[in-house]
Amino acid sequence: MIKYVAIIPARGGSKGVPKKNIKKFLDKPLLEHSIEYAKNCDYIDQIILTTDDLEIKKIGEKYNITIVDRPSKISGDTATTESAIKHIIETINFSENTVFVLLQPTSPLRPKKSLEKMIELFNKNQYDSLLTISPIHPLTWKIKLNNLIQLIQKNVFNYNYGLPRIWNY
Repeated sequence: MIKYVAIIPARGGSKGVPKKNIKKFLDKPLLEHSIEYAKNCDYIDQIILTTDDLEIKKIGEKYNITIVDRPSKISGDTATTESAIKHIIETINFSENTVFVLLQPTSPLRPKKSLEKMIELFNKNQYDSLLTISPIHPLTWKIKLNNLIQLIQKNVFNYNYGLPRIWNY
């Protein structure tokens, strides 16, 4: 039988937005949206929170989910999500029939039941992996040498018509 495990990686040391995973969003810490989303999915058998932060850990404990303490060597600014997932897989003994579902806490707005639909699609088509993406507006900006630069020049196109589609994961 397949076991579905949701992994939620939540470092405490974000430099861009300090303590972003516990900042309030829609009246609750950002992290709680992912935990509740996983808890409300009928397919998810286990939820694992990987963190290096005591405040984040307390939120996980409140929901009675599995918490894996992330070592400092994979908790810094250069740490990857993949290193956190690898650490979980090496720490916990999973069966061969385990399917891992990654829920990023920084993506709290998810359509209701979309996780169920994705798992059903995954099973029906016997995929070995599945990635969800969402469209973003192509008029994005960056800062270069203290100047704001539009990545795609809108005046090249007729308003929004003809703008390329850009996706985010």
